Amino acid sequence: MKDYLKKLRRKWRSRKKKPVLQYPHGAIRRGTLTVGEGCDIGTAKIDLTGDVEIGDHTIIAEGVRIVTHHHLCYDGYVPNVVEEHRITITGLKIGSNVIVAMDAMILDQVNEIGDNSIVGARSLLTKDVGPNEIWAGNPAKMVGRRAGEPASKTGGREED
Repeated sequence: MKDYLKKLRRKWRSRKKKPVLQYPHGAIRRGTLTVGEGCDIGTAKIDLTGDVEIGDHTIIAEGVRIVTHHHLCYDGYVPNVVEEHRITITGLKIGSNVIVAMDAMILDQVNEIGDNSIVGARSLLTKDVGPNEIWAGNPAKMVGRRAGEPASKTGGREED
């Protein structure tokens, strides 16, 4: 039985996937990724055209997509990106103790996600998130606030 458990643990450890770092406009600019202590990042796709900073103890779940640039298109004009390089680059700062749930997409309009915030699963985030806020939906809207104090070990029950 112990051998079976060892094999199973080894199998799951080897299946752990890493985030995909993308440089879609590497010839123009290559941003930096800064990750704090104790973070758990799933198979997120992180566009590093702009800089991305992730605070301590943040969870970024599977399938999350972070975009740090967009192509300029105005008055019906679509430029030739290869020749004209008309892109707008932004940076993103994700605070500490943040949870970004599965398949959420964070667009380049977002500059900051505050500490202790939550972004719901499959949300499309287009605005900055303040500290302790919970955002969800498509497009994401604030749906609540997170309590500042961590939950007690007793699950809200008083100990005798």
